[in-house]
Amino acid sequence: MNIMRYQASLLLLLLLAAGQAKTIVVDSNGSGDATSLSGGIFLAGPGDIVIIRPGSYSGATVDRAVILSGSNESRIRGPLLITGPGCKILNLTLESSGQDPAVQLQSTDGFLAGCQVSGGGIGIRAAGTNNTVRECRIEIPSGTGIQVVGKGNKIQTCSVRGNVGIMMNSTAECKVEGCDISALQGIILDSSTGNKIEKNTLSGSGFGIVLTKSFANLVSDNSLSGDFVSGIDVTNSRTNDIEGNSISGGKLGISLRNSQGNNLTENVCGKTERAGIYADKATENRLRGNLLIGNGNGILISGSANNSLLANNLTQNSYGITLRGSIDNVLRENRLFANSYNLRIDSGESSGAVLSSSGHDFYHQDIDESNLAEEKPVRYLVAKADMVIPAECGFLGVINCRNISASGLNITNSSAGIMMVDSDNCRITNSSVARSEMGFNLVDCTSGLVKGCEAFTCQIGYLAEGCEGGVFEESEADSCSEEGFRLVDSMNLKMQRCIADSSAGGIL
Repeated sequence: MNIMRYQASLLLLLLLAAGQAKTIVVDSNGSGDATSLSGGIFLAGPGDIVIIRPGSYSGATVDRAVILSGSNESRIRGPLLITGPGCKILNLTLESSGQDPAVQLQSTDGFLAGCQVSGGGIGIRAAGTNNTVRECRIEIPSGTGIQVVGKGNKIQTCSVRGNVGIMMNSTAECKVEGCDISALQGIILDSSTGNKIEKNTLSGSGFGIVLTKSFANLVSDNSLSGDFVSGIDVTNSRTNDIEGNSISGGKLGISLRNSQGNNLTENVCGKTERAGIYADKATENRLRGNLLIGNGNGILISGSANNSLLANNLTQNSYGITLRGSIDNVLRENRLFANSYNLRIDSGESSGAVLSSSGHDFYHQDIDESNLAEEKPVRYLVAKADMVIPAECGFLGVINCRNISASGLNITNSSAGIMMVDSDNCRITNSSVARSEMGFNLVDCTSGLVKGCEAFTCQIGYLAEGCEGGVFEESEADSCSEEGFRLVDSMNLKMQRCIADSSAGGIL
């Protein structure tokens, strides 16, 4: 009823605007001025109104600025080709014939509103410029609801059902706003620039919004739910703004692949299987103020470099932030709370070779104390020497350092609570790590000391890989699901008065 009132009001305004416009009546039963749509258009001049009474009509070419208006019982079968500028098509049922679009907007400044569109292939094809499609219902189960290839077109408050909802090819300055889309692939932008995708609702099981080879587009305030492979998928694209979107379910919320310089701001991603935000071979992207809740990974950065993660909130995820096989990323003011494991940094298994790096370089990140894990500062040191770490610490990373000391730390819920890589003569004393994958993780370190420490309810209490000449002294592993102490490819390590209690394995 709201749509009908909208259409009636619009028609009244058009009639008032038409002034002295002539009215042509098309009636298939012969009681009008013409029995066919093409006949009615032939009788009309620019600005005239063609009323189409209920019935079934063949498609036609509209080559002049007329108003076509009917009801949902006015059915046009076969392509309706709009070539005249400023045409207005109101309240018709349009059915495609074979693979031809039901409607082709090849003109400029056209207006299609309140129509029902169905069939196969493509429902509406907007090849002209500055056309508007509004309040239409489009159902193309095995094809594409709307294809946009012209500049400056607007798709507003439409309901779209199809294999592909809206396909935008090589477009610029177009807008899709307020639409309800249910499709295997919701909205696709291919080689497109400067478009706006705003306030749409999407559901499906493939991809929600896809940007491929596209630049400087705005994707904002959309709501996506379902079993998407990726809610918003950005591939080989640059400088797009992805902001204020809400994504629930599926495998990935927002994914950046081979993409650069995009801004992801204040999005909410929840209940995704793998990651709320995922970046693979991505560089110089900016993730700010996003909320990641209940995902496999809140943010997963893989094989990527020089991205900025700023003021994001991550809670109730399996992993809060994962930096895997990545280098030189910047973390500031992120809050990690009540994740199974708040922070994970490792060489991982990135899917590509965008980075040429040694294993140690993957630990080179710019992470300062403005980041919080369980409301405590994250302490992450790279190439530092002769420092004492404060006891207030939610995660400790010591990378390529010398003579670092820490005592009295109490860390929980981390992939590795205390991690030392490629460091010399560092000392950890009287500290505890709980509910972590690894309590204490030492990689390629020399002459270190771990004394009077506890690791409990971790998977592995203490892990030393490739280390030489260090000492574990008076330290305890309790209730670890794997080994209390695991030593891998390490030499001349001393273990003095250490205990592995109630763990699946003692010392390996």
